[in-house]
Amino acid sequence: MKPEHIKTYCEEAHKIAEQEGMAEGLAFLIGEKFSRILSEIKKCENKVKFLYPEKNPFENVPSSLGEQSMRLSYALTVSSNYGDHLKKLDRLETTREKFLQEIKKAFDPKDIQDYLNSYPRLGLKQKLVINEEAEQEEKPKFSAENILSEVEDIFLVEAMKKLFGG
Repeated sequence: MKPEHIKTYCEEAHKIAEQEGMAEGLAFLIGEKFSRILSEIKKCENKVKFLYPEKNPFENVPSSLGEQSMRLSYALTVSSNYGDHLKKLDRLETTREKFLQEIKKAFDPKDIQDYLNSYPRLGLKQKLVINEEAEQEEKPKFSAENILSEVEDIFLVEAMKKLFGG
């Protein structure tokens, strides 16, 4: 996502907020657009989280030529198998920081915190919930899928609160 897109999203969110209310504007900007970035970051982090263990994996290996070859082998394996994920993660984190700055410039922090404190449904899930209400007879309201989706949203909202200083 390019910085121009982020500014466009902020402008569009302001228009939505003027027409439909602050909650709707922030639902578009934070609930749909920003939450996608955080969700992608979480996916990338899950793919690479075991690459760098907290404990040194080489601490029981005697210091020798064998240790050097093991370290080199590990580094090459990580680079070849996870290099793209690490680059994508870095790019997404940079986008997240730019997005945060633009949102903080565009909206009052209290409005953002009020929106996040309402624990909204995020992304396209919010629109799916409305469509599911129309098909309520076909699916149970408290399906495992719906509950897990809401739990994911809660975790993302908590992460957003920390990012926005709440």
